[in-house]
Amino acid sequence: MILLQQIQDIDKLTKVSLELAEAASNYGALKIIFGVFMVMMLLIVLVFVSQSVFLIKKVQGISDVSDKIDNYFEGLSESDIGREEANSMIREVLNHNSVLIKYYIIRVRSENHISDKENTELKIQRILKNIHSETSTFLNKFRYKSKPLGIHLDVETDTENLFNLMLEQIYIPKEHFQLSQMDQSIELFMQGLKLNYVTKIENS
Repeated sequence: MILLQQIQDIDKLTKVSLELAEAASNYGALKIIFGVFMVMMLLIVLVFVSQSVFLIKKVQGISDVSDKIDNYFEGLSESDIGREEANSMIREVLNHNSVLIKYYIIRVRSENHISDKENTELKIQRILKNIHSETSTFLNKFRYKSKPLGIHLDVETDTENLFNLMLEQIYIPKEHFQLSQMDQSIELFMQGLKLNYVTKIENS
């Protein structure tokens, strides 16, 4: 009986030892897993910080360039500009306006309210009024031969012609309307305006 009891005690001790060994082994594995997890988290944080620093530097660079451009035009607007600068500004402004006009033609067509022609015409007039107002304000910041550059604009005639062109493009039936043809029509008209204004500047 005593021998049997001793054997049982040894068996229990062995089981306890094995359980302790297994627990220690698992604890060690957990420490390794935790360590790997911490390293991965550290790498993720480092990548995030480096990307944030890069983006901040990039934004700062863009801001610096923007400030330099603003300072350049601010200084330029305080004095007369030459003929080439005047021509370039006219071309760039009209290129910008060309894109806006194409956008508004597509936008008005897509709104599906063009059956109300009177309201559509009022909308086009407001659009053109805003475009010409912004154009005049910008060009008048610069002087060519001691006169505001915006005086070369023929706002009334341009507005009327653009109004008719936009109205024509907006009311082309859907099955016949093509973006490429609309783009070409606007470009041809704007090229004519550019030539007209450049000629005015050349002869002023």
